[in-house]
Amino acid sequence: MKYWVTFISLLVIVSCANDQGNTCKAKQIVDLAIEAHGGMEHWKNLETLQFKKKTVLYNADGSIERSSLERHTLHQKDTLHGQIVSVDPTQPYTTQFADGKGHKVLADTTVDGTNAFLSSHFVVNQPFKMLDPGVELSYLGLDTLANAKVVDVVKAFYGTEEDDVWWFYFDVDSHVLLATLIYHAPTYAFVDNEKIEMIDGMLWNTERTTYRTDSLRNVEFVRAEFVYSEIACR
Repeated sequence: MKYWVTFISLLVIVSCANDQGNTCKAKQIVDLAIEAHGGMEHWKNLETLQFKKKTVLYNADGSIERSSLERHTLHQKDTLHGQIVSVDPTQPYTTQFADGKGHKVLADTTVDGTNAFLSSHFVVNQPFKMLDPGVELSYLGLDTLANAKVVDVVKAFYGTEEDDVWWFYFDVDSHVLLATLIYHAPTYAFVDNEKIEMIDGMLWNTERTTYRTDSLRNVEFVRAEFVYSEIACR
């Protein structure tokens, strides 16, 4: 894979020679990251992603706002569909997603579950979805994270002022996605990918911590912790 990544890098560098902005450089970084994370062709051939997800959300004072333990099944090769099932017997619910809509069924009611399912799909399929149509990428140069890791920074804008803005931080040597910063008006969230594992030929961020920050990544408090387990890609 090392030589293949180097070959891709050389091809993109040549194609970027006449580029006047940062878009081509950003796509070069993303292409290298995709190869490091398992490769676009391998990802496109995956029919199903399945995993257990533990989530703990915290208030600013450190108290727990809420927690959940869920099993996610994402069928995504052709038409995206699947389900999220709570495996916590104290709070049973199931979200079914098909035809672009999600329905979350609780004990005595049904609510919209579209955003929860699409968010799950979006997060676990990075950096591959950075090349989706309509995503505007720009390369912002080098930066250094709090753990002293030097990273390439790519900004992703999703088309409208209502959409979140994302900054992706890729290790300058391995091209692995180490962290992200998300602006969801009016707040910023910095996500640290603390544990990264190769599973079924794909890199997974199996442990992540989200911090409420300002635009400069100055930490205000721990907002959430996520742990992924029992992962299967097929």
